[in-house]
Amino acid sequence: MTDNGTVLIVDDDSESVKLLTGMLSAEGYEVRSAATGTRALACVRFQRPALILLATRTAVIDGFEICRRLKRRERSRQIPVLFLTTRGEIEDQIEGLRTGAADFICKPFRQEEAIARIRTQMELGRLRAASYQSEIEYAARAVVVDARRESDGWIRLAMQAGRMYAFEWNPATDEIQRSQSSAEILGIVSGATRDTSQNWFQLIHPEDRERFQQILSFLSPAYDTFDTQYRVIRPDGRTIHLRESARGFFDDNGRLTRLIGIVADVTEQTQAEKAFERSEAGLMELIRKVPIAIAFAGEQGRIEYVNDRFVENFGYDLDEIADIDAWWERAYPDERYRREVIESWDNSVETANREGKDIEPREYRVTCKDGTIRTAEIFGATVGDRRLILFNDVTERKRAEAALRESQERFRDLANGAPAGIYTSDAENRLTFCNQYALTLVGRGIEELMGSQWKELVHPEDLDRFSATYAAAVETHRGRQFEYRLRRADGQYRWVLSTGTPRYTADGVLTGSIGILTDITDVKRNQERMLASQKLESLGVLASGVAHDFNNLLGCILADADLAIMELDADSPAREGLERIETVAIRASEIVRQMMAYAGQEKKDFESIDIARLVHEMLDLLRVSIPKNGTLRVDLPGDLPAVQANSAQIRQVVMNLILNAAEALGEQGGIINISARRVSVSHLRAAKNAAALPEGEYVRLSVSDTGSGMTEETRTRIFDPFFTTKFAGRGLGLAAVQGIVRSHGGSIEVRSTPGRGTTFQILLPCASDATVLDHAIGAVSSERYRPGTGSILVVEDEDTLRLSVSEMLRKRGFSVLEAGNGNLAVDLIRAQKEDIAVVLLDLTVPGKSSQEVFEELRRTRPDVKVILTSAHGRDRVDSLLRGLQNESFIRKPYHLGELVSVVRDALAPAGTAGSKQR
Repeated sequence: MTDNGTVLIVDDDSESVKLLTGMLSAEGYEVRSAATGTRALACVRFQRPALILLATRTAVIDGFEICRRLKRRERSRQIPVLFLTTRGEIEDQIEGLRTGAADFICKPFRQEEAIARIRTQMELGRLRAASYQSEIEYAARAVVVDARRESDGWIRLAMQAGRMYAFEWNPATDEIQRSQSSAEILGIVSGATRDTSQNWFQLIHPEDRERFQQILSFLSPAYDTFDTQYRVIRPDGRTIHLRESARGFFDDNGRLTRLIGIVADVTEQTQAEKAFERSEAGLMELIRKVPIAIAFAGEQGRIEYVNDRFVENFGYDLDEIADIDAWWERAYPDERYRREVIESWDNSVETANREGKDIEPREYRVTCKDGTIRTAEIFGATVGDRRLILFNDVTERKRAEAALRESQERFRDLANGAPAGIYTSDAENRLTFCNQYALTLVGRGIEELMGSQWKELVHPEDLDRFSATYAAAVETHRGRQFEYRLRRADGQYRWVLSTGTPRYTADGVLTGSIGILTDITDVKRNQERMLASQKLESLGVLASGVAHDFNNLLGCILADADLAIMELDADSPAREGLERIETVAIRASEIVRQMMAYAGQEKKDFESIDIARLVHEMLDLLRVSIPKNGTLRVDLPGDLPAVQANSAQIRQVVMNLILNAAEALGEQGGIINISARRVSVSHLRAAKNAAALPEGEYVRLSVSDTGSGMTEETRTRIFDPFFTTKFAGRGLGLAAVQGIVRSHGGSIEVRSTPGRGTTFQILLPCASDATVLDHAIGAVSSERYRPGTGSILVVEDEDTLRLSVSEMLRKRGFSVLEAGNGNLAVDLIRAQKEDIAVVLLDLTVPGKSSQEVFEELRRTRPDVKVILTSAHGRDRVDSLLRGLQNESFIRKPYHLGELVSVVRDALAPAGTAGSKQR
């Protein structure tokens, strides 16, 4: 097989290239290929082919433009070009011939036709090359001989159009004759057609002059032609590039007699080629410095180039891995893995060639020269007969990804172990993460929550505040903390404390937020209980102050009313009014005692009480309290066990519940039921509000109505002090009821539905004995007691009350001393100690305290009887006196008859009358 020349195939269709390569190689042609126009032009520049097969459509630059550029360049102008077109594309074929192509070959290829056309153009090319020198000589002679003949204008025009001129140099005379077109090229205004070698050498660029003279000196009969390029500096200072092709003629002695040739202006082509060289050099420099490892491999796989980053990343220089087998063995020392990599890479290359695409990136583990292993994404592209391979080192990225995954896993473990809910959201406030605590808190799964907005779970009443707080945090770039209610999957709401912080990028763009949720439901309940306790404590302080001052005033009213009644005849019309005044004063004192009962400051003596009998005694009063169109039904068994209670307070409880039921019935009327049952331990455990009560026997008293009922919000607040739904209500009735029931060791429960009525159920512990203590406020006694021996010292800071009590006692025949403060009382005790028999001592007096007065009496007159008086109960008095026991006590406000009875008992000789606690 003979070498028929080199054929360059320019086509990005790998199948066409493969087919043509096989056909031409079988005919003895050397074949090269280029997939892009840029690569094709570079191939022509570096290694001039004998023939070019050019596709009409190529990447980067189309085939027509490539052909135009080839025909514009002196070096490639004579290379025959055959276009590869599709059969029937007449317009492409015409356009190809118009751009300078010699012929075209149609797809699908017919081997005989394609080879015949290629062979014809290759033969024509060889003939043109063989006749090139003779054509130059002929043209030069014709031009020189006829340079002065204007009739040969066609030659002149041809020379001008090709930017060339012919010359002849006679070494013997040193005369140079040029064609007319030399004037324009050389920029010589006159004398361009005639010159000498001495002048000509002066025009040649100094850097090229010596080389040109050496070429001339080498001419001989054996080496009679040359083709070279050099620069000439024109008279106008412009430097041009000339290409000179010439032939020398010698005599029989071998002396040069003539030199005939053609000179062409190749300035533009040279500049373009230099620009291309600079561009290619710049590209290679860029490749050398680019921050990614790059290698070039030849058609047979041999590695021809590696850049600096390749050496830096993997440690191998070109000499160590130029042989592809050396690369495989060094980079992949494990034989099994090496086979996997080679198979994977070959598949990627084959796929890329088959589909005409770039080699897709795949990750491989590369063993470096120092033994370390780096992970690289290896991919590339085929450029002509070379392969560009890129190694994107992703080792650090993979490490960062692994570290990030590990960090995320640690965060999840930490978050799931945290005793608080942790969540993250995106810029639209959609959830992106929730820890296990948060999922448990809302009773939902992670799949259900992801992508949803947290505000969808917020209580409607808290939603506006939630949105406003979040918006303010985003606007101010600051964290937020607030409380709201969160809906669980079962519909229940839990109070949470949310602490959230918005997150931003470095340039201030919102990316989302991270928040912590703490379940504070129990805390809120404790706060409510503490608040209730504080209310109770505040009410106790209020009740204590009111009891002292207000009851003193009520005592004055009762005392004055008693005195007035004592002075009136039994049939006096004024007696009825004074009795009403007494009744009002007593009712006023009951209001104060309600407050004190709720506040836990009202301690009563308990006794065994028959609930059924107590209610029956109140029936007349109860029926008067309900509306005319209301019905009272009573179901009270006669065998109910007694309860340990205070009868007055239980009457107060029953009356309050009946009055509330009557209010609920309103004008439409209805039914009020009063019932009572004995409850065993098993029944007690079923009662929701009785779980904390001790075991034992209880009586359950129920008061129900068919009235308007209550909403849930109202039901939860009915026991709050000062809360009322009545226009003129004080809000103390049910609060006092709850206080009384709790002080009896019982519980109270309420059930109510709007429009369907309300039921109150009270549990009271059964009595263990039947002892009954008479403690009620005594009625006004008409009995006149005989005065005893000795004086009575009245210690009271309320002047009106002190004067009324003292006057009443004097009218009863007692000798009375008065003291408005503790200091005066002590002075009188010390001055009149022999005459004082009884001291009526108020618990709170100015000056020396009541305790100091009491202690002075015990020190100087231990036999003197002390009657303590206060608006508080006896237990409260004993606690304030810090254990100083006293037998007699009367609570404000009191009737004067009751006071006289207590004084009488105090003055009675020992063993004749018992002291009574009032």
